Amino acid sequence: MIDSTLFLVFLATLLLLEITPGSDKMLVLARGISQGHRVTLYSVSGMIFVVRVAQVGF
Repeated sequence: MIDSTLFLVFLATLLLLEITPGSDKMLVLARGISQGHRVTLYSVSGMIFVVRVAQVGF
């Protein structure tokens, strides 16, 4: 069984990584502001597809 303090550190680290904006979040934000929600949805769909193929393929 995992120690509760170790689990809380893991959750805090996970939260920190999730709220930190990366290049993909900046791309989505920029597309949303400049080109609208439809292009943003296409960008997100493309990123999801590429990540899924890369995770399953490698």
